[in-house]
Amino acid sequence: MRTRALALLFVAVALCVAAILYATRPAAQPARQAAEFTPQPGTISPEPEPAAPPAVAKEPVVEQAADPAGTETEAVDTENPRVADVYRMVMRRDASAREALLAELTNPDPTVRRAALDGIIQLGDRSMIPRLREIEAATEDTTEKAEILEAINYIELPSWTEYLAQRGALPPSARTNVPRAGLVRPRPAARNAPNTP
Repeated sequence: MRTRALALLFVAVALCVAAILYATRPAAQPARQAAEFTPQPGTISPEPEPAAPPAVAKEPVVEQAADPAGTETEAVDTENPRVADVYRMVMRRDASAREALLAELTNPDPTVRRAALDGIIQLGDRSMIPRLREIEAATEDTTEKAEILEAINYIELPSWTEYLAQRGALPPSARTNVPRAGLVRPRPAARNAPNTP
């Protein structure tokens, strides 16, 4: 009895799907009679019909949108060998590379300094923050000071895992790998404590 009911249900679902597909199909296009017509050997006309010229696809005209701020976009300067070295240091991700990146923040070339700051942001190592604060205090250019402070603020942001752990949204197995700085856990209640108001 159960298999018959399942078979009937399957047939009903199949019919419903077929009806939906039939109702939503695109309108039928008339068949081309010229494609189906095959001339008999003795009925070929002496003059061939002129063929339609092939359709030439036109390339769409794409206009570049103007930069709303009116400034030029920054391009990575890969022609400068020092900038290329800075980007290689970022990929190494070791202590000597971090020290070299911090040293490049005092380079006289502003493109090298900018590349070093981008690399430090990409690394996101919080151990670099004290040195960044020292470099920021020694910098005289106000825009570079602001960029360094912005980098420090970005690096100080909690990671997604830390944020979830602080909110208590991580499962207990994932909480063991999260730093506990600033995380306050409630004290567990006693198991056999009497209910006192």
